[in-house]
Amino acid sequence: MNRKEKIFQYLSNFGQVQTDSGKSPETDSGFLAAQLGLDRSNVSRDLNELEREGRVIKLQGRPVKFAASEFYREPVIQKQKKAEFQFMIGEKGSLKTQIEQGKSAVLYPPNGLHTLLAGPTGTGKTTFAEKLFQYAKAMKVMKDNAGFIVFNCAEYAQNQELILSQLFGHRKGAFTGADKDKPGLVEKADGGILFLDEIHRLPPYGQEMLFLLMDKGCYRRLGETEELRKASVLIIGATTENLNTTLLKTFLRRMPVVIHLPALEQRPLIERLRLIEEFFSAEQKKIGAPIQVYKDVVIALLLYACPGNIGQLSADIQLLCARAFLEYKVEQKDVVEINFEILPPYIQNGRLESPKRKSDLIEFLQYSEDYHMFIHDQEDNGGSGENLYIEISEKYEKFLDQGRSGGEISNLIEDDLEQYMNHLLKKYNLKKDHYEKKNLLKIIDAKVYYAVEDILQFAEIKLGRKMPERIKVGIAMHVNAMTERISKGMVLKEKELHDIVLNHPQEFQTAKVMLRLLEEELSIQVPKQEIGYFTMFLCAMDEETIYPKIAVIVMTHGESTASSMAEVANKLLNTDHCRAVDMPLDVPAEEALEKAVALAEEIDEGKGVLVLADMGSLLMFSEMIEKRTGIPVKSVPMVSTIMVIEAVRKAMLRGADLEKLAKELKQIGKVFDRQREGKQKIHTIIVTCFTGQGTALKLAEIIRDMIPAEKQGQFRIRCMDFEGSEAALKASETEELPSADAVVGTVDLKLPGVPFISVDRFVMGDGISQLNEIIQGGSEVLEAEPAQEPAMDEKLLAGTLDQLLYFLNPKKMAAQAMEALREAAKDLHVEIDKELTVRYVIHLCCMLERLIQEEVLPNKDTERLRREYGQMFRAIERSLSPLADCLHLKIPESETAYLVEMLLEEF
Repeated sequence: MNRKEKIFQYLSNFGQVQTDSGKSPETDSGFLAAQLGLDRSNVSRDLNELEREGRVIKLQGRPVKFAASEFYREPVIQKQKKAEFQFMIGEKGSLKTQIEQGKSAVLYPPNGLHTLLAGPTGTGKTTFAEKLFQYAKAMKVMKDNAGFIVFNCAEYAQNQELILSQLFGHRKGAFTGADKDKPGLVEKADGGILFLDEIHRLPPYGQEMLFLLMDKGCYRRLGETEELRKASVLIIGATTENLNTTLLKTFLRRMPVVIHLPALEQRPLIERLRLIEEFFSAEQKKIGAPIQVYKDVVIALLLYACPGNIGQLSADIQLLCARAFLEYKVEQKDVVEINFEILPPYIQNGRLESPKRKSDLIEFLQYSEDYHMFIHDQEDNGGSGENLYIEISEKYEKFLDQGRSGGEISNLIEDDLEQYMNHLLKKYNLKKDHYEKKNLLKIIDAKVYYAVEDILQFAEIKLGRKMPERIKVGIAMHVNAMTERISKGMVLKEKELHDIVLNHPQEFQTAKVMLRLLEEELSIQVPKQEIGYFTMFLCAMDEETIYPKIAVIVMTHGESTASSMAEVANKLLNTDHCRAVDMPLDVPAEEALEKAVALAEEIDEGKGVLVLADMGSLLMFSEMIEKRTGIPVKSVPMVSTIMVIEAVRKAMLRGADLEKLAKELKQIGKVFDRQREGKQKIHTIIVTCFTGQGTALKLAEIIRDMIPAEKQGQFRIRCMDFEGSEAALKASETEELPSADAVVGTVDLKLPGVPFISVDRFVMGDGISQLNEIIQGGSEVLEAEPAQEPAMDEKLLAGTLDQLLYFLNPKKMAAQAMEALREAAKDLHVEIDKELTVRYVIHLCCMLERLIQEEVLPNKDTERLRREYGQMFRAIERSLSPLADCLHLKIPESETAYLVEMLLEEF
């Protein structure tokens, strides 16, 4: 019996004893936690889940009390639910007509009317559908255990087989990989609602598949030919597009109710104010501390342009709370303070706007109290630790803005991951030395535990290294918390993943597969925001949790100059790693040397000592210290506070090397000098391909590794996508691109004076050496010289693909891709040279790897290319057929279109 069932059984027995004694059957979570020896927040969470399931009644008051539903007569429950049921903000205002439409639709006998929700992005279509579902249960037209099943049509728009399988399920053997019978979403939604999000992305054949279900309540699983299954499912679709141009007329006729939700701008300000209050209340519950919002902030939020509607308003308020929470923690404030200064400019500008019509609300707010308080609610706060996620996200973005490398970021967020680990251990009342399975199973759902065991085994095999026990425990507890968040509909702040792909591609790809395995094992839909956090966990995989660091000593002339620099660095970096030796002018050099020798012996951790000195004899101390102690010592001259901070930060990084660090710091010193003189220049390398993904990202990764650490801040790598060669020509006319230092990839922008290194020359000719000269030479731009024509070497090409592919076999793919190109060339009666072969094969292999991960790229010229170059289109499709069969893929026409464009550019 799991924890939730144990709580329900105790509550039911308790209620029976109470009613037998003539007392009320309800009690609060604190009492239950004490009686069962459980954490109160866990009990509160499970009680709320039981209430959502209809098995428990929640009674308002302080404290909140719960009782098993069986002790309340049906009429009482019905009356209570009707009295408490509030549809959503705007029920009696801008949404009154829409809500009446929706209620009529779900109540219409016998099983409701299929409904379409239309409106701009972020207008609350998903929330509206969920409210219709709750209303249907409250009115007893759907059972309490009915399901609300969400299907995003965009995710499977290009794969008919997957749509069939996801919606209707399949029988064993229906297609390759179908090793067991699997129910579909229709079956899970039986008796409830199937919500089709982004229904405009459902292709015509997908719409037609639903006709039998909508007309007669029947369907077949994929692979079944005779047996008809029954299901009573109410379908609600949501779209941001024009209904008449994106959906079949025959499909629209089967959706008799169409409800249009208004944009936020069209709704009254009083409703927007209520939404603002609701979002701040929700953030307060997550943070667990009082939030103080100043009236200027409220007015700005009421008036600023918010094109993303309610969704954007919610996200913006989350971001404000995240920024204010960081300040609350750092400065140890009593409240989380949301003042006008922390607003981004686009929200601040709202304070300057005037309402489109006279608003008594704005006038009232201007003369109201200076701020509004959202007070901490102990009962509802589950301590979910969302603030830690936000802190990690904020720091990650800050480091990216500073131009720091992925390796540095991984080390810098190590402390945040450690904090998160400690938070989880505290949350689940687990000590660091109690990592045994039996202890974990007390606080982690068994199904979650065994699913995590499987994905961790996969990660260790894929990455070829063991995962420390603390990281395993951290991931297990993280997944447990994640499933709780998903069940509550809570979503983490989305992270920018582009730089994670470039800096940790193997961990990123492994994390994607891990999440897919979790979805399969736990029957959940994992938000894409999770992939960034899983990648960070994998980056922290290391057998050693304690590692030696380079010691740092600052030595300067003066009474306390060195000590002051060291103190600043230590405070800013929250460490005591930096040590100092002050040398007053009246102190003999020998005395300072003795201090330095003793200090070096004291602080050396086996990685050597870095000495930062200002001038004179102090610069010679490093050699003397090394001779006296046998400890490797390197010195860096012209010390400054900013140099000390950078030296300490880099010295504490895992894997830092003394000699390399000294060299880097000397180079950085020169960069600082050039910056002061106004001579610093940022160099740009453009990486191109038609899709901007796959090949371009892989090449960018290789190029970034070529740039020395001390020059990372001087180079910017831009991945550019061109939807056809016309877009490339337009891009070459912009002011920014002609100032680039080099263009690398599959699309030549033909920029005057800027060398183009094609992908074939980059991986098989002299391209790498040429680019390396540009990097080493800084601003020197070398004109491309004709390279000798090397013979096509399949092994060399396979070796290159080995760096680019993570799941596919490089050797096998190189041979099959070249064979596909030869077949297409033979069909088209054209000759293919070596350069085109390399570009085509690399692009094709990266494309196939994307497709097995279900990442499909659109191409707006697909229809035109098929129409104008039908022979070439068909020839390429025929050549790809063996590859598609081998990998059990359906290659979308949009991807074929990119290959057509590549051949057209050549010929």
